[in-house]
Amino acid sequence: MKEKISRKFYRSIIAQNPPKELFESKNAIFNKFKREVQVKRICLLNNDECKNDSKSGKEPNEAINSHSIPEKNLKYMSKKSKVYILQTDFQNPFKNKLSAPFVKSALTFPGFCSYHDRNLFSKIENVEEIHYDNNSIFLISYRALSKAIVESTQLVEWLEWKLRNWDSVEFTEYNKVIRKMMLEEEILISKDVFYKKAYLFMILFNQIFKTKYLEKYKQIRELKNVKKEIRDYKKKLGVYNDLINSNQIFESYFKVIKNEKTIAFSCILNLKIQKRDVFVYITIIPTKEGSDLIISCKKNDFRYISSDKRLIDLFNGDENLVNEILNISKSEIAHNIEDYESDFGHSFFLEWNIPLANIEYFKAKKC
Repeated sequence: MKEKISRKFYRSIIAQNPPKELFESKNAIFNKFKREVQVKRICLLNNDECKNDSKSGKEPNEAINSHSIPEKNLKYMSKKSKVYILQTDFQNPFKNKLSAPFVKSALTFPGFCSYHDRNLFSKIENVEEIHYDNNSIFLISYRALSKAIVESTQLVEWLEWKLRNWDSVEFTEYNKVIRKMMLEEEILISKDVFYKKAYLFMILFNQIFKTKYLEKYKQIRELKNVKKEIRDYKKKLGVYNDLINSNQIFESYFKVIKNEKTIAFSCILNLKIQKRDVFVYITIIPTKEGSDLIISCKKNDFRYISSDKRLIDLFNGDENLVNEILNISKSEIAHNIEDYESDFGHSFFLEWNIPLANIEYFKAKKC
């Protein structure tokens, strides 16, 4: 127990004061990635109607940064035209960071050309208040799916590049820094002050040697899973695109639940139920007073979902379940900073490989 507390204390200190070498080695990796991987994003609809402003310098079918949540609604939670997002700090793996982008660039993804981004989503963008019906739910879920495809595609690009460069100078230097930090941690918490540094180093070297190749295997496995996920997403996207191109929609089953907290978020649950791929869309849209939690699926899929108690609880707005999903999700969550300042303070002391803080993002409004 004492050792566990010592280890937590050490990592909390490191989270606040990481060595300079950690930043330098991480920056070297990301700078190399940016130099070597430059991909032009194409509009997910990619048809003859694609068009961009000629002054933008983009090709007609090139994607711009589209909002995953209506920009007008993001303004309800902004402070000095900024929203606050708690996200992974890629430079410092020991903690998360609070970023504050302007509303214009918050929660965006390169998904559509300017023509489709402006015209396709006008029903949920250019209105004072969103009227939740089959049409708007279709557009909200289509946007969530589009964002998921782009994010997964970007993850594949990162993982493939990372595996190609596994033995590069940049990754070698980074591993040296991590090895040194692990050694210092073990020496600090060691009960036996007479432990020899060389003996500890030998133990750690063996551990790190195994970890390096285990980590590579984990990356390969994750890459395989993400590629499968993209195939599933694109199959579903094809259905959406066909319907959009023929001016049709499918009927959705959905619930809208008022949330006391003001947040913005969207994600997809890709589930296998009775040998059937079922997609559940979770979107939270800020309003003038709190936010709206929208949970939806294709109406034909709900009969499969109804056999799963946890999913029924989710559709009924179970607070514990919704908060669990939000806390473990890799998708960004935008916040009203005044509601969460105390929770953010705690999150800065999270240990390495521990999820985001258990923040109460969702609390159903009492009718």
